Amino acid sequence: MQRLALREVWWPLAVAVAWVLLRSQQVVQQLLDRHSRKPITFTTVAIYAAALKTGGQHITPKFENSEAAFDELRHHFETGEIEIVGTDFVRFSDREGSRLEMGKQQTIFYSEISSLVPYNDRGHLCLIPRDWRKAHGSTRTNLRGYREVQVRSAQLVGRFPEEGTQLAHVPPDAVAPPLRLEHIAVNTPNQAAPSADPSHQTGPTTPSRKRRRAKHLTPLQQAVIDANTRLWPDGKGPALAKLRYKPIKQEIKKILNLSVSDSTIRRALRVHRQKKRKVERSG
Repeated sequence: MQRLALREVWWPLAVAVAWVLLRSQQVVQQLLDRHSRKPITFTTVAIYAAALKTGGQHITPKFENSEAAFDELRHHFETGEIEIVGTDFVRFSDREGSRLEMGKQQTIFYSEISSLVPYNDRGHLCLIPRDWRKAHGSTRTNLRGYREVQVRSAQLVGRFPEEGTQLAHVPPDAVAPPLRLEHIAVNTPNQAAPSADPSHQTGPTTPSRKRRRAKHLTPLQQAVIDANTRLWPDGKGPALAKLRYKPIKQEIKKILNLSVSDSTIRRALRVHRQKKRKVERSG
């Protein structure tokens, strides 16, 4: 579905945000092609846009990140200029498990939009009430709101027309996929989850292989290295990791408005050190 998303009358909410942020059919289509197996999220869009901007391949027209793009899009929802629909849902969770009740797809009226906020519910991008009690009721594990939120594409493009792009071609390895933490495994109806019991596995067993390291840094890891270089151009940063990580996090937050984990910083700096040693030895 995502490969044809730009031809559809209705676009998923994240695709609409990607359009507002990137404003290029070619760029948005490449984003969808790279994440054709799973729906994109606001974080997916933000990392993709930041990577293109850092590499000088595409400059976002106006907005800093996906959250800023959504805020601008929300204004047009609130004024009724762009139609938005969603399927109302209620999820009940208790000790015995979780139960999801889906309603019918309906228009989300402009008078309600201002009270809703985006929320990633177990891999599904939803709109839920800003008020905690309305969203969760009497139990914090319950949730209600709208799933399968979609935006009318013709109205969206009319309000946010396509702009000129600097992107002629993006190599396959120019933009790495989002970090694995952004992917939440969701089994499709036609694909059963793999069994953990060896007795249920069929076919010949193969010896476990050592996982190969990625050949290319992710955009966020490259951002870590760039921040480290800006902060300590002479390479003489704090010896203690925790004293180094905090300024790097603040620098990335300031430049890209993204959060980065300690593990991502650690992996990026390790790769950076290895490359420096390799260059020194070859020299």
